[in-house]
Amino acid sequence: VAELAVYGRNAERGQAFAAALGCRFRGPLDALEPASGEPRLIVNATSLGMVPEVEASPAAQGCFDAHTIAYDLVYTPAATRFLAEAEARGAHLVSGVDHFVAQAHAQLRAWLGERAGRLEASWLRARLLG
Repeated sequence: VAELAVYGRNAERGQAFAAALGCRFRGPLDALEPASGEPRLIVNATSLGMVPEVEASPAAQGCFDAHTIAYDLVYTPAATRFLAEAEARGAHLVSGVDHFVAQAHAQLRAWLGERAGRLEASWLRARLLG
């Protein structure tokens, strides 16, 4: 990783989180620089995109390009404005549902060992999405 930076809605919590990670707090979400063609990962770890702010996104559409991985931790709704804007700009997507399912599968393996191996992540995803 060439640089790790934290942006956040709450400066005090953002600074504390950045300090815990050993990186810089760069400011509010709207301070995120436009895409530059350099590879980067943008993670939405806010509640923006969930009810009641389903139309909100923590990053402007100009922040994404084909060299961006957009990782959303919001899993309900499955489709968020953050991911839609990233997809429209050609970014690679990791949805909150993908994250939730991978986390659940890892927890099942930790608790059940080999018995969990029979439970495919695709089955978990189908159950989650109904």
